[in-house]
Amino acid sequence: MNPRIDSLAMISRFYFHLITGRTRVADRIGIEVEEDTVMSDAVFEAIAERWPGTSDAGVWSGWRVEVTDSEGRILRTVSLDDCR
Repeated sequence: MNPRIDSLAMISRFYFHLITGRTRVADRIGIEVEEDTVMSDAVFEAIAERWPGTSDAGVWSGWRVEVTDSEGRILRTVSLDDCR
């Protein structure tokens, strides 16, 4: 593994919108993470960083997180039921 290449990993701002039914809580701030984080199971850590408390099953059951890039493209949708 080449540490120089690892340091060149693309870090971008991603947005984690909370959604259930017709309700959408838009993430207008986002966080900067590597794209690999968004596309792997590490996305759950990023969600917890952006929305602390979302692992509380009683409150967030049935909600999902729509992960978008800075252009608003949906990259991934994750159920908060899977975050536990």
